[in-house]
Amino acid sequence: MAGEAEEAAWARTTADKLRKVFHRTFWNGKYYISPGYQGKPDDRAQALAVVSGVLPKELYPVIRPFFSTWYHASPYMEKYVLEALCTMGYYQDALNRMKLRYRVMIESPLTTLWEGWGIGSEGFGGGTYNHAWSGGPLTILSQYIAGIETLEPAFRTFRVAPHPAHLNFIRTQVPLSGGRRIVFEMDKSAHSGTMYLRVPEGTSAQVVLPAEFQHWSVNGEPKNERQLTLSAGEWHFEMSEK
Repeated sequence: MAGEAEEAAWARTTADKLRKVFHRTFWNGKYYISPGYQGKPDDRAQALAVVSGVLPKELYPVIRPFFSTWYHASPYMEKYVLEALCTMGYYQDALNRMKLRYRVMIESPLTTLWEGWGIGSEGFGGGTYNHAWSGGPLTILSQYIAGIETLEPAFRTFRVAPHPAHLNFIRTQVPLSGGRRIVFEMDKSAHSGTMYLRVPEGTSAQVVLPAEFQHWSVNGEPKNERQLTLSAGEWHFEMSEK
């Protein structure tokens, strides 16, 4: 972006070398750990290795069970564990872990998110019960489960690629400047479903339809493409297996 093409090429080459050296040095065949270290492995390190592109994609199935076994991440770092699972395509795993980890917070009469997994006598020194950095699951639900992700600055172009996993209903909004909002809703059963999308003025959307449905129509018109580019307006989708 700054026009320093030579320095950008150096950075890309250096980053690629670092990824390869890190993987070669710390991968033990199942997960990353320092050679000779006898302590417990860490879910935070594995998550960062995934989201930074260190772990080769063919090893995603190998690391997958790790995230249902080890739970060291704080609420802040848990966001990266959930992002790693979604990056690998394990959306149901991410929802399962999210429900497990944040259950006590959600069921609490308090309406805030906590710095640690517990508060008061269950917490740790200095931890508060109103901590914005514990809201990572909200961005995970919006970006990966509802699948709304910006492709150009300010959502001038954005993608909608929902991965609802076990969820049958999704409703969400993304506020933009000038009072505009992206509005998305999905309602599905085992064999059919509907979606609604409002694309605000000044934006366009790339919609990737859910893989479990083979037939769909948009505003009453049958479509064969699984990926559509839609201009500003309101769009209604009907989807079915047959």
